[in-house]
Amino acid sequence: MEESRARTIDALCKIATALALVIGGGLTAFSYITNREAQTRSAAIEAKQPFLQRQLGAYVDVSSTLAILVASKDPSELAKAKEHFWNLYWGQLRVVEEPGVGESMDRIAKCLDQNPQCPAIENLVTDLTNECRHSLETNWEIGLAGVPANVTVKIS
Repeated sequence: MEESRARTIDALCKIATALALVIGGGLTAFSYITNREAQTRSAAIEAKQPFLQRQLGAYVDVSSTLAILVASKDPSELAKAKEHFWNLYWGQLRVVEEPGVGESMDRIAKCLDQNPQCPAIENLVTDLTNECRHSLETNWEIGLAGVPANVTVKIS
């Protein structure tokens, strides 16, 4: 009886060792795959970095330019901002913009074309900046804190 008990204990120890090796190997494989996916995502963002930097710069530039159109009362500053808007519209922004940003830019361009004062400019600029934020969040795989994406300005 003593010998059969020793064999049972020996067999159980071998099974436990095998299970520990299988579980350890599985955890190691899972950790490797998870880490590899994170590295791949990071490498993809890194590879797109020059484009994303240009996109960010263009978005900030057009947002700043449109802020002048919304807030300034100085006619010469407004004229410069409109000229710069059209340069961005027909130039660098077309190269880097996402479709939603392009559609928002088209609406602003149409409004400015139809009426240089563009009475809906505040709402259109808000829509554009929200589209820019969404584009940046998606492309950089980040969440931007602050103003929610669905904020619109009500004109009385």
